[in-house]
Amino acid sequence: LGLRKGWLGELKTGRNQFTAELRGMTQPLQQTIGRIYMPACDADLGDARCGISLAGYTVTGAITAVTSQRQFTDSSRAEAPDYFMGGKITFTSGLNNGISMEVKSFSAGVIGLQQSMPYAVGAGDAYSMTPGCDKAKATCIAKYNNVLNFRGFEVPGLDAMVSGT
Repeated sequence: LGLRKGWLGELKTGRNQFTAELRGMTQPLQQTIGRIYMPACDADLGDARCGISLAGYTVTGAITAVTSQRQFTDSSRAEAPDYFMGGKITFTSGLNNGISMEVKSFSAGVIGLQQSMPYAVGAGDAYSMTPGCDKAKATCIAKYNNVLNFRGFEVPGLDAMVSGT
């Protein structure tokens, strides 16, 4: 049995025992330092690095028909298909008042959620909703006109890397 070198990590205490995590010498090498080089933007829509104010993109409305706690309709919505995909809906009235959920799909006023709302959604329930971002440069340009704050990188494709030029 050899001696080990490293650092103590997380400590957990129990009623009559404790557990100490021993982190090895190479553990610091597994931590990300700096940014990851990738084509997708690594900022979150609306944060300081993105620079977009979501106030101008937030819409409000009321549910007009309910299919389930995960899918419902606001017939007054006329935005493009998937405009709100990846965005967030927050109920401002009804049983789900104050609860937010990620939008999975949107088309012709039909809103689909990633997960079901915890309580029944009813016709007339009011909400506010913000669009999402797929973190692609094309979306940053076309949807938000925010290419100056795009936090992705121009990564050469496989053809360019293999060609050797």
